Amino acid sequence: MTIWFFLSIALLNLIGCSSVPKTFSPQQSISPVTFTHQAFQQTLEQHVIDGVVNYQTLTSDQDFHAYLNDLKHLAPQQLPTPNHRLAFWINTYNAFAIQGILDGYSPSTFSGRYTYFIAQDYIVGDEPINLYEVGIHLTPPVPTSCGLVFSRRPASYDTALPQSERLAAVSGRRVTHVLSTYGG
Repeated sequence: MTIWFFLSIALLNLIGCSSVPKTFSPQQSISPVTFTHQAFQQTLEQHVIDGVVNYQTLTSDQDFHAYLNDLKHLAPQQLPTPNHRLAFWINTYNAFAIQGILDGYSPSTFSGRYTYFIAQDYIVGDEPINLYEVGIHLTPPVPTSCGLVFSRRPASYDTALPQSERLAAVSGRRVTHVLSTYGG
């Protein structure tokens, strides 16, 4: 029991010492005006059936890898509105959560959660960032028990948005929809 206590304290210290990038300055920047979540939306449309993600076919999806590549070259603080930035961080979180599963990580154990959310870095705007840090960019952050982030808006509000404006909400193996801007 004592060892678990000390491990928990050590993990909390590591989380608290995490430095979250606030600005991003990619060398080869994508214009925030032309950036879209279309590639991610196409990925979800092709690899999600009745809300269940087919990870096996998603592994080689070119749209998904193009979307992850676009994230490397975007400075999200330059997106035009707070709603665009919120949509960006929600979709980015969910794309990285999917990539973590594809990379073989699982949040199903204590050590697995650490690896999945904290130890595994991804790239946004040429800066390394993990799922925990991406979640910090969400305002307000609302992590679920499975570590995926959702809006506090009522479901009826989100589903009333046009298809091109919908939120990517991945729940375990379930995906509901993609958001390019967040209506508020």
